[in-house]
Amino acid sequence: MVKKRIRNVIKQVFLSEEENQKPQPTEITIIEKRSLRTKVLLICGIVILSTALIGTFIYIGMQLYNLFA
Repeated sequence: MVKKRIRNVIKQVFLSEEENQKPQPTEITIIEKRSLRTKVLLICGIVILSTALIGTFIYIGMQLYNLFA
């Protein structure tokens, strides 16, 4: 009878500790989402700047061609 009481007390202590614990958000998931979004924005920015640079070179080339032609 004493053994059963001790077992019940131990079970209650462990169960109450598990119930009181809040699920911790995983920081890895949050960091991965942020870094993925940052990576996508960085790639989009590079593509836009590269397109603008190529367009600028084409425009300068055409103006130089018209100037000397």
